[in-house]
Amino acid sequence: MFLGVVLVTALLLYPFGQALYLPFTDIPNHIARHTIMAAQNAGPLSEYYTSRFVLVPNSSVDLLWQLLGYPGDPVVFSHRVMGFAAVNLFLSGVVLARVVHGRWTLWSLATGFMAFNATFLFGFQNYTFSLPFAIYAFALYLIAERWALWARVLIFIIITPVLFVMHFFAFAILGAMALGREAQKLIQARSLAALCAGLAMAIPFIVPVGWLLFDILTGPENPAGSFTSMGTLIDRVGRIMTPIYSYATAGAEQVNFTGFVIVLGLYLALGTTLFRGHGLRMAPEMWGPVIVLFSLIFLAPDWLSGVALIGIRFGFVFILVAIASSEMPQMPALRLVFILVLIFGGMGARSVYLGDWFARHDAEMRDLTSLMETHVKPGDRVIPVREPEEFGDSRKWHAQAYAVSRAQAFIPTLFQGVHAVQIRPEWKDHATPLMHANPACALFENAPHEFYSPTISNCRTESYIENWQQKFTILVAMEPLAE
Repeated sequence: MFLGVVLVTALLLYPFGQALYLPFTDIPNHIARHTIMAAQNAGPLSEYYTSRFVLVPNSSVDLLWQLLGYPGDPVVFSHRVMGFAAVNLFLSGVVLARVVHGRWTLWSLATGFMAFNATFLFGFQNYTFSLPFAIYAFALYLIAERWALWARVLIFIIITPVLFVMHFFAFAILGAMALGREAQKLIQARSLAALCAGLAMAIPFIVPVGWLLFDILTGPENPAGSFTSMGTLIDRVGRIMTPIYSYATAGAEQVNFTGFVIVLGLYLALGTTLFRGHGLRMAPEMWGPVIVLFSLIFLAPDWLSGVALIGIRFGFVFILVAIASSEMPQMPALRLVFILVLIFGGMGARSVYLGDWFARHDAEMRDLTSLMETHVKPGDRVIPVREPEEFGDSRKWHAQAYAVSRAQAFIPTLFQGVHAVQIRPEWKDHATPLMHANPACALFENAPHEFYSPTISNCRTESYIENWQQKFTILVAMEPLAE
Protein backbone atom coordinates (compact mmCIF):
# COMPACT_ATOMS: atom_id res chain seq x y z
CA MET A 1 0.00 0.00 0.00
CA PHE A 2 2.82 2.41 0.89
CA LEU A 3 4.54 1.83 -2.45
CA GLY A 4 1.20 2.42 -4.20
CA VAL A 5 0.77 5.78 -2.46
CA VAL A 6 4.34 6.76 -3.37
CA LEU A 7 3.82 5.79 -7.02
CA VAL A 8 0.53 7.70 -7.33
CA THR A 9 2.11 10.74 -5.67
CA ALA A 10 5.00 10.61 -8.13
CA LEU A 11 2.59 10.38 -11.08
CA LEU A 12 0.59 13.35 -9.80
CA LEU A 13 3.72 15.48 -9.36
CA TYR A 14 5.24 14.53 -12.73
CA PRO A 15 3.36 17.21 -14.77
CA PHE A 16 4.49 19.92 -12.35
CA GLY A 17 8.08 19.01 -13.11
CA GLN A 18 7.51 19.91 -16.75
CA ALA A 19 6.38 23.51 -16.26
CA LEU A 20 6.49 26.53 -14.00
CA TYR A 21 3.62 28.36 -15.71
CA LEU A 22 0.53 26.19 -15.33
CA PRO A 23 -2.21 25.97 -18.01
CA PHE A 24 -5.03 26.65 -15.55
CA THR A 25 -7.32 29.45 -16.71
CA ASP A 26 -7.70 31.40 -13.46
CA ILE A 27 -4.22 30.91 -12.00
CA PRO A 28 -2.63 34.09 -13.48
CA ASN A 29 -5.25 36.22 -11.70
CA HIS A 30 -4.50 34.53 -8.37
CA ILE A 31 -0.79 35.16 -8.94
CA ALA A 32 -1.50 38.81 -9.75
CA ARG A 33 -3.53 39.21 -6.55
CA HIS A 34 -0.67 37.73 -4.50
CA THR A 35 1.76 40.14 -6.18
CA ILE A 36 -0.41 43.10 -5.16
CA MET A 37 -0.78 41.76 -1.62
CA ALA A 38 2.99 41.37 -1.29
CA ALA A 39 3.48 45.02 -2.35
CA GLN A 40 1.54 46.01 0.82
CA ASN A 41 0.06 49.17 -0.70
CA ALA A 42 3.42 50.48 -1.90
CA GLY A 43 5.12 50.80 -5.27
CA PRO A 44 3.61 51.25 -8.76
CA LEU A 45 0.68 48.89 -8.14
CA SER A 46 -0.55 50.92 -5.16
CA GLU A 47 -1.75 53.62 -7.58
CA TYR A 48 -4.38 51.22 -8.88
CA TYR A 49 -5.09 48.64 -6.18
CA THR A 50 -5.56 48.41 -2.43
CA SER A 51 -4.80 45.37 -0.30
CA ARG A 52 -6.02 44.50 3.17
CA PHE A 53 -6.27 41.59 5.56
CA VAL A 54 -9.80 40.20 5.35
CA LEU A 55 -11.61 37.02 6.37
CA VAL A 56 -14.03 36.05 3.62
CA PRO A 57 -15.26 32.59 2.55
CA ASN A 58 -12.74 32.22 -0.28
CA SER A 59 -9.43 32.94 1.41
CA SER A 60 -7.36 29.83 2.05
CA VAL A 61 -4.39 30.39 -0.25
CA ASP A 62 -4.52 34.18 0.14
CA LEU A 63 -4.28 33.77 3.92
CA LEU A 64 -1.50 31.20 3.56
CA TRP A 65 0.44 33.65 1.37
CA GLN A 66 0.04 36.37 4.00
CA LEU A 67 0.75 34.18 7.02
CA LEU A 68 3.95 32.86 5.44
CA GLY A 69 5.11 36.44 4.93
CA TYR A 70 4.81 36.58 1.12
CA PRO A 71 7.48 33.93 0.46
CA GLY A 72 9.25 34.79 -2.77
CA ASP A 73 7.97 34.62 -6.33
CA PRO A 74 4.14 34.28 -6.41
CA VAL A 75 4.41 32.21 -9.61
CA VAL A 76 6.55 29.64 -7.78
CA PHE A 77 4.24 29.82 -4.76
CA SER A 78 1.15 29.01 -6.85
CA HIS A 79 3.03 26.20 -8.59
CA ARG A 80 3.83 24.60 -5.24
CA VAL A 81 0.35 25.19 -3.84
CA MET A 82 -1.30 23.46 -6.79
CA GLY A 83 1.11 20.52 -6.62
CA PHE A 84 0.38 20.15 -2.92
CA ALA A 85 -3.37 20.41 -3.54
CA ALA A 86 -3.30 17.62 -6.14
CA VAL A 87 -1.46 15.22 -3.84
CA ASN A 88 -3.45 16.26 -0.78
CA LEU A 89 -6.79 15.52 -2.47
CA PHE A 90 -5.56 12.02 -3.29
CA LEU A 91 -4.30 11.50 0.27
CA SER A 92 -7.61 12.71 1.73
CA GLY A 93 -9.41 10.00 -0.26
CA VAL A 94 -6.97 7.34 1.00
CA VAL A 95 -7.41 8.52 4.61
CA LEU A 96 -11.21 8.56 4.30
CA ALA A 97 -11.12 4.97 3.02
CA ARG A 98 -8.92 4.00 5.99
CA VAL A 99 -11.45 5.48 8.42
CA VAL A 100 -14.48 3.98 6.67
CA HIS A 101 -13.12 0.44 6.32
CA GLY A 102 -10.79 0.32 9.29
CA ARG A 103 -7.79 -0.60 7.11
CA TRP A 104 -5.82 0.68 4.14
CA THR A 105 -7.40 -0.35 0.83
CA LEU A 106 -5.72 -0.72 -2.55
CA TRP A 107 -8.90 0.40 -4.31
CA SER A 108 -8.60 3.82 -2.65
CA LEU A 109 -5.51 4.46 -4.80
CA ALA A 110 -8.00 5.13 -7.61
CA THR A 111 -8.97 8.39 -5.86
CA GLY A 112 -5.79 9.78 -7.46
CA PHE A 113 -7.72 9.96 -10.73
CA MET A 114 -9.73 12.85 -9.26
CA ALA A 115 -6.72 15.04 -8.43
CA PHE A 116 -6.67 16.73 -11.85
CA ASN A 117 -10.37 17.49 -11.84
CA ALA A 118 -12.29 20.15 -13.77
CA THR A 119 -12.06 22.79 -11.03
CA PHE A 120 -8.36 22.10 -10.56
CA LEU A 121 -7.67 22.41 -14.28
CA PHE A 122 -9.65 25.66 -14.41
CA GLY A 123 -7.49 27.09 -11.64
CA PHE A 124 -10.01 27.38 -8.78
CA GLN A 125 -7.07 27.72 -6.42
CA ASN A 126 -8.73 28.42 -3.07
CA TYR A 127 -11.35 25.71 -3.61
CA THR A 128 -8.93 23.01 -4.72
CA PHE A 129 -6.58 23.80 -1.84
CA SER A 130 -9.43 23.76 0.72
CA LEU A 131 -11.39 20.71 -0.44
CA PRO A 132 -9.06 18.00 0.94
CA PHE A 133 -9.46 19.49 4.39
CA ALA A 134 -13.25 19.05 4.08
CA ILE A 135 -12.63 15.36 3.30
CA TYR A 136 -10.32 15.04 6.32
CA ALA A 137 -12.93 16.82 8.44
CA PHE A 138 -15.58 14.32 7.38
CA ALA A 139 -13.24 11.44 8.23
CA LEU A 140 -12.97 12.98 11.70
CA TYR A 141 -16.77 13.34 11.73
CA LEU A 142 -17.07 9.57 11.31
CA ILE A 143 -14.46 8.88 13.98
CA ALA A 144 -16.23 11.28 16.36
CA GLU A 145 -19.44 9.24 16.24
CA ARG A 146 -17.91 7.22 19.06
CA TRP A 147 -17.49 10.34 21.20
CA ALA A 148 -19.92 12.03 23.54
CA LEU A 149 -22.33 14.28 21.65
CA TRP A 150 -21.13 17.45 23.40
CA ALA A 151 -17.53 16.71 22.39
CA ARG A 152 -18.54 16.21 18.74
CA VAL A 153 -20.44 19.48 18.69
CA LEU A 154 -17.58 21.34 20.38
CA ILE A 155 -14.85 20.16 18.00
CA PHE A 156 -16.90 20.97 14.90
CA ILE A 157 -17.84 24.41 16.24
CA ILE A 158 -14.10 25.06 15.88
CA ILE A 159 -13.62 23.29 12.53
CA THR A 160 -16.56 24.61 10.51
CA PRO A 161 -15.76 28.36 10.70
CA VAL A 162 -12.16 27.64 9.68
CA LEU A 163 -13.29 25.60 6.69
CA PHE A 164 -15.87 28.28 5.83
CA VAL A 165 -13.16 30.95 5.67
CA MET A 166 -10.96 28.67 3.58
CA HIS A 167 -13.72 28.28 0.99
CA PHE A 168 -17.50 28.30 1.20
CA PHE A 169 -17.93 25.34 -1.13
CA ALA A 170 -15.46 23.21 0.83
CA PHE A 171 -17.57 24.00 3.90
CA ALA A 172 -20.68 23.10 1.86
CA ILE A 173 -19.15 19.72 0.90
CA LEU A 174 -18.59 18.89 4.57
CA GLY A 175 -22.14 20.02 5.37
CA ALA A 176 -23.59 17.88 2.56
CA MET A 177 -21.78 14.75 3.72
CA ALA A 178 -22.72 15.38 7.34
CA LEU A 179 -26.36 15.87 6.30
CA GLY A 180 -26.30 12.60 4.39
CA ARG A 181 -24.82 10.74 7.34
CA GLU A 182 -27.25 12.16 9.89
CA ALA A 183 -30.26 11.61 7.60
CA GLN A 184 -29.22 7.99 7.09
CA LYS A 185 -28.87 7.42 10.85
CA LEU A 186 -32.29 8.97 11.44
CA ILE A 187 -33.93 6.80 8.78
CA GLN A 188 -32.34 3.69 10.23
CA ALA A 189 -33.03 4.48 13.91
CA ARG A 190 -36.40 6.25 13.54
CA SER A 191 -36.07 7.56 17.07
CA LEU A 192 -36.33 10.88 18.87
CA ALA A 193 -32.77 10.43 20.15
CA ALA A 194 -31.41 10.18 16.61
CA LEU A 195 -33.38 13.28 15.62
CA CYS A 196 -32.06 15.28 18.57
CA ALA A 197 -28.50 14.14 17.92
CA GLY A 198 -28.78 15.15 14.28
CA LEU A 199 -30.14 18.57 15.21
CA ALA A 200 -27.32 19.03 17.71
CA MET A 201 -24.76 18.25 15.01
CA ALA A 202 -26.33 20.99 12.88
CA ILE A 203 -25.27 23.60 15.46
CA PRO A 204 -21.64 23.89 14.22
CA PHE A 205 -22.92 24.75 10.74
CA ILE A 206 -25.30 27.49 11.91
CA VAL A 207 -22.68 30.13 12.77
CA PRO A 208 -20.95 30.09 9.34
CA VAL A 209 -24.32 30.15 7.55
CA GLY A 210 -25.39 33.08 9.74
CA TRP A 211 -22.09 34.80 8.94
CA LEU A 212 -22.79 34.35 5.23
CA LEU A 213 -26.32 35.72 5.49
CA PHE A 214 -25.08 38.73 7.47
CA ASP A 215 -22.49 39.49 4.77
CA ILE A 216 -25.10 39.18 2.03
CA LEU A 217 -27.54 41.50 3.81
CA THR A 218 -25.09 44.12 5.06
CA GLY A 219 -22.06 43.91 2.77
CA PRO A 220 -21.39 46.04 -0.31
CA GLU A 221 -22.74 45.00 -3.68
CA ASN A 222 -20.64 42.36 -5.42
CA PRO A 223 -18.83 44.02 -8.36
CA ALA A 224 -19.36 40.79 -10.30
CA GLY A 225 -23.13 41.17 -9.99
CA SER A 226 -25.75 38.77 -8.68
CA PHE A 227 -26.56 36.76 -11.80
CA THR A 228 -27.93 33.29 -10.96
CA SER A 229 -28.87 30.54 -13.41
CA MET A 230 -29.85 26.92 -12.82
CA GLY A 231 -28.66 25.76 -16.25
CA THR A 232 -30.23 23.03 -18.37
CA LEU A 233 -30.65 19.27 -18.25
CA ILE A 234 -27.87 18.97 -20.82
CA ASP A 235 -25.61 20.93 -18.46
CA ARG A 236 -26.28 18.34 -15.78
CA VAL A 237 -25.45 15.45 -18.07
CA GLY A 238 -22.22 17.27 -18.89
CA ARG A 239 -21.36 17.55 -15.21
CA ILE A 240 -21.65 13.79 -14.83
CA MET A 241 -19.47 12.99 -17.83
CA THR A 242 -16.76 15.66 -17.43
CA PRO A 243 -15.64 15.73 -13.78
CA ILE A 244 -11.95 15.53 -14.74
CA TYR A 245 -12.25 17.42 -18.01
CA SER A 246 -10.22 20.48 -19.00
CA TYR A 247 -12.50 23.24 -20.24
CA ALA A 248 -9.42 24.77 -21.85
CA THR A 249 -9.61 22.20 -24.61
CA ALA A 250 -6.96 23.52 -27.03
CA GLY A 251 -4.00 21.16 -26.85
CA ALA A 252 -5.71 19.06 -24.16
CA GLU A 253 -7.44 16.57 -26.46
CA GLN A 254 -5.49 13.56 -25.18
CA VAL A 255 -5.91 14.72 -21.58
CA ASN A 256 -9.68 14.91 -22.04
CA PHE A 257 -9.98 11.67 -24.00
CA THR A 258 -8.15 9.67 -21.34
CA GLY A 259 -10.20 11.47 -18.68
CA PHE A 260 -13.44 10.46 -20.37
CA VAL A 261 -12.34 6.80 -20.62
CA ILE A 262 -11.23 6.80 -16.97
CA VAL A 263 -14.49 8.30 -15.72
CA LEU A 264 -16.54 5.84 -17.77
CA GLY A 265 -14.54 2.95 -16.30
CA LEU A 266 -14.96 4.26 -12.76
CA TYR A 267 -18.72 4.65 -13.21
CA LEU A 268 -18.97 1.07 -14.45
CA ALA A 269 -16.95 -0.13 -11.47
CA LEU A 270 -18.90 1.92 -8.93
CA GLY A 271 -22.17 0.76 -10.50
CA THR A 272 -21.42 -2.75 -9.27
CA THR A 273 -22.02 -1.53 -5.69
CA LEU A 274 -25.74 -1.62 -6.54
CA PHE A 275 -25.65 -5.39 -7.03
CA ARG A 276 -25.08 -7.25 -3.81
CA GLY A 277 -22.55 -10.04 -4.07
CA HIS A 278 -21.05 -8.79 -7.33
CA GLY A 279 -18.17 -6.36 -7.70
CA LEU A 280 -17.41 -3.53 -5.29
CA ARG A 281 -19.04 -3.32 -1.84
CA MET A 282 -20.17 0.03 -0.45
CA ALA A 283 -19.69 0.59 3.28
CA PRO A 284 -23.26 0.64 4.67
CA GLU A 285 -22.73 3.84 6.67
CA MET A 286 -21.66 5.78 3.56
CA TRP A 287 -24.77 5.45 1.41
CA GLY A 288 -26.25 8.66 2.84
CA PRO A 289 -23.23 10.91 2.14
CA VAL A 290 -22.72 9.39 -1.32
CA ILE A 291 -26.38 9.90 -2.30
CA VAL A 292 -26.37 13.53 -1.13
CA LEU A 293 -23.19 14.27 -3.10
CA PHE A 294 -24.69 12.67 -6.19
CA SER A 295 -27.80 14.82 -5.74
CA LEU A 296 -25.68 17.98 -5.65
CA ILE A 297 -24.54 17.30 -9.21
CA PHE A 298 -28.14 17.82 -10.34
CA LEU A 299 -29.32 20.40 -7.80
CA ALA A 300 -26.45 22.88 -8.03
CA PRO A 301 -26.97 25.95 -10.25
CA ASP A 302 -24.62 26.92 -13.06
CA TRP A 303 -24.24 30.49 -11.76
CA LEU A 304 -24.80 31.71 -8.22
CA SER A 305 -24.69 35.43 -7.33
CA GLY A 306 -22.21 36.26 -10.07
CA VAL A 307 -20.04 33.15 -9.50
CA ALA A 308 -19.71 30.88 -12.53
CA LEU A 309 -19.25 27.13 -12.96
CA ILE A 310 -20.87 26.13 -9.69
CA GLY A 311 -22.05 22.78 -11.02
CA ILE A 312 -18.62 21.39 -11.90
CA ARG A 313 -17.49 21.47 -8.26
CA PHE A 314 -19.31 18.34 -7.08
CA GLY A 315 -19.10 15.51 -9.62
CA PHE A 316 -15.49 14.57 -8.95
CA VAL A 317 -16.09 14.82 -5.18
CA PHE A 318 -18.91 12.29 -5.53
CA ILE A 319 -16.61 9.90 -7.40
CA LEU A 320 -13.76 10.34 -4.92
CA VAL A 321 -15.98 9.72 -1.90
CA ALA A 322 -17.70 6.77 -3.61
CA ILE A 323 -14.31 5.18 -4.33
CA ALA A 324 -13.17 5.75 -0.74
CA SER A 325 -16.47 4.35 0.56
CA SER A 326 -16.27 1.13 -1.45
CA GLU A 327 -13.83 -1.75 -1.47
CA MET A 328 -12.91 -4.65 -3.69
CA PRO A 329 -14.02 -8.16 -2.70
CA GLN A 330 -11.57 -10.99 -2.16
CA MET A 331 -10.19 -12.04 -5.53
CA PRO A 332 -7.38 -14.09 -7.07
CA ALA A 333 -3.99 -12.38 -7.01
CA LEU A 334 -3.78 -12.28 -10.82
CA ARG A 335 -7.06 -10.35 -11.07
CA LEU A 336 -5.92 -7.91 -8.38
CA VAL A 337 -2.68 -7.30 -10.25
CA PHE A 338 -4.68 -6.66 -13.45
CA ILE A 339 -6.82 -4.04 -11.68
CA LEU A 340 -3.76 -2.31 -10.21
CA VAL A 341 -2.11 -2.27 -13.65
CA LEU A 342 -5.23 -0.56 -15.02
CA ILE A 343 -5.15 2.02 -12.23
CA PHE A 344 -1.45 2.83 -12.52
CA GLY A 345 -1.47 2.57 -16.30
CA GLY A 346 -4.42 4.96 -16.68
CA MET A 347 -2.94 7.38 -14.19
CA GLY A 348 0.47 7.18 -15.83
CA ALA A 349 -0.89 7.81 -19.32
CA ARG A 350 -2.87 10.81 -18.17
CA SER A 351 0.12 12.21 -16.27
CA VAL A 352 2.27 11.98 -19.40
CA TYR A 353 -0.36 13.76 -21.50
CA LEU A 354 -0.77 16.39 -18.78
CA GLY A 355 2.99 16.86 -18.64
CA ASP A 356 3.16 17.45 -22.40
CA TRP A 357 0.29 19.94 -22.19
CA PHE A 358 1.92 21.71 -19.23
CA ALA A 359 5.25 21.96 -21.08
CA ARG A 360 3.72 23.45 -24.25
CA HIS A 361 1.86 26.07 -22.22
CA ASP A 362 4.97 26.86 -20.19
CA ALA A 363 6.94 27.58 -23.37
CA GLU A 364 4.23 29.97 -24.59
CA MET A 365 4.04 31.78 -21.26
CA ARG A 366 7.81 32.15 -21.01
CA ASP A 367 7.77 33.88 -24.38
CA LEU A 368 4.85 36.09 -23.32
CA THR A 369 6.32 37.05 -19.95
CA SER A 370 9.69 37.75 -21.56
CA LEU A 371 7.93 40.17 -23.91
CA MET A 372 6.15 41.78 -20.95
CA GLU A 373 9.36 42.19 -18.97
CA THR A 374 11.00 43.80 -22.00
CA HIS A 375 8.27 46.16 -23.19
CA VAL A 376 5.92 46.83 -20.25
CA LYS A 377 7.10 49.34 -17.67
CA PRO A 378 6.13 49.43 -13.97
CA GLY A 379 2.91 51.41 -13.60
CA ASP A 380 1.83 50.90 -17.22
CA ARG A 381 -1.86 50.32 -17.91
CA VAL A 382 -2.08 47.26 -20.13
CA ILE A 383 -5.01 46.52 -22.42
CA PRO A 384 -4.79 42.88 -23.50
CA VAL A 385 -5.99 41.62 -26.86
CA ARG A 386 -6.59 38.17 -28.35
CA GLU A 387 -6.55 36.85 -31.88
CA PRO A 388 -10.28 36.10 -32.46
CA GLU A 389 -9.58 32.68 -33.94
CA GLU A 390 -7.75 31.78 -30.71
CA PHE A 391 -10.33 33.33 -28.40
CA GLY A 392 -11.95 29.99 -27.57
CA ASP A 393 -8.70 28.79 -25.97
CA SER A 394 -9.59 29.62 -22.38
CA ARG A 395 -6.08 28.68 -21.24
CA LYS A 396 -5.05 32.27 -21.96
CA TRP A 397 -8.20 34.13 -20.92
CA HIS A 398 -6.27 35.63 -18.00
CA ALA A 399 -2.67 35.32 -19.21
CA GLN A 400 -2.44 39.12 -19.26
CA ALA A 401 -2.35 39.01 -15.46
CA TYR A 402 1.32 38.03 -15.70
CA ALA A 403 1.90 41.71 -16.52
CA VAL A 404 1.14 42.38 -12.85
CA SER A 405 3.60 39.85 -11.44
CA ARG A 406 6.30 40.28 -14.08
CA ALA A 407 6.08 44.02 -14.85
CA GLN A 408 4.18 45.64 -11.95
CA ALA A 409 1.53 46.88 -14.40
CA PHE A 410 -2.22 47.48 -14.24
CA ILE A 411 -4.58 45.13 -16.08
CA PRO A 412 -8.35 45.64 -16.52
CA THR A 413 -9.39 42.02 -15.95
CA LEU A 414 -8.23 41.23 -12.42
CA PHE A 415 -10.96 39.51 -10.41
CA GLN A 416 -13.08 41.88 -8.31
CA GLY A 417 -15.32 40.72 -5.49
CA VAL A 418 -14.80 39.11 -2.10
CA HIS A 419 -11.00 39.17 -2.09
CA ALA A 420 -8.26 40.95 -0.17
CA VAL A 421 -7.42 43.08 -3.22
CA GLN A 422 -9.70 45.78 -4.62
CA ILE A 423 -9.30 48.23 -7.48
CA ARG A 424 -9.26 51.89 -6.45
CA PRO A 425 -12.55 53.68 -7.26
CA GLU A 426 -10.98 56.14 -9.67
CA TRP A 427 -9.86 53.27 -11.94
CA LYS A 428 -13.04 51.22 -12.00
CA ASP A 429 -14.09 52.57 -15.39
CA HIS A 430 -10.83 51.12 -16.71
CA ALA A 431 -11.71 47.58 -15.57
CA THR A 432 -14.21 44.74 -15.68
CA PRO A 433 -14.91 42.46 -12.70
CA LEU A 434 -15.23 39.13 -14.51
CA MET A 435 -14.29 39.17 -18.17
CA HIS A 436 -11.08 38.32 -19.98
CA ALA A 437 -8.96 39.80 -22.76
CA ASN A 438 -10.84 41.23 -25.71
CA PRO A 439 -10.54 39.81 -29.23
CA ALA A 440 -8.85 42.22 -31.60
CA CYS A 441 -12.07 42.90 -33.50
CA ALA A 442 -13.51 44.61 -30.41
CA LEU A 443 -10.74 47.20 -30.57
CA PHE A 444 -9.83 47.59 -34.24
CA GLU A 445 -12.83 48.51 -36.34
CA ASN A 446 -10.77 48.68 -39.52
CA ALA A 447 -9.07 45.31 -39.10
CA PRO A 448 -8.75 43.83 -42.61
CA HIS A 449 -9.20 40.17 -41.67
CA GLU A 450 -12.81 39.17 -42.42
CA PHE A 451 -12.99 37.27 -39.12
CA TYR A 452 -12.67 40.61 -37.33
CA SER A 453 -16.35 41.35 -37.86
CA PRO A 454 -17.98 43.21 -34.95
CA THR A 455 -21.12 41.16 -35.56
CA ILE A 456 -19.71 37.86 -34.28
CA SER A 457 -20.36 36.94 -30.66
CA ASN A 458 -16.67 36.90 -29.71
CA CYS A 459 -16.37 40.56 -30.66
CA ARG A 460 -18.44 41.90 -27.81
CA THR A 461 -17.52 45.33 -26.56
CA GLU A 462 -17.59 46.47 -22.95
CA SER A 463 -17.73 49.91 -21.42
CA TYR A 464 -14.20 49.80 -20.07
CA ILE A 465 -12.67 49.63 -23.57
CA GLU A 466 -14.32 52.87 -24.68
CA ASN A 467 -11.57 55.39 -25.47
CA TRP A 468 -9.02 52.67 -24.77
CA GLN A 469 -6.28 54.61 -26.53
CA GLN A 470 -6.54 57.30 -23.83
CA LYS A 471 -7.21 54.99 -20.87
CA PHE A 472 -4.33 52.55 -21.42
CA THR A 473 -0.64 53.12 -22.06
CA ILE A 474 0.25 49.88 -23.87
CA LEU A 475 -1.50 47.12 -25.80
CA VAL A 476 -0.25 43.55 -25.37
CA ALA A 477 -1.35 40.70 -27.66
CA MET A 478 -1.64 37.28 -26.05
CA GLU A 479 -0.68 35.66 -29.35
CA PRO A 480 0.33 36.96 -32.81
CA LEU A 481 -2.51 38.83 -34.52
CA ALA A 482 -3.49 38.36 -38.15
CA GLU A 483 -2.18 41.07 -40.42
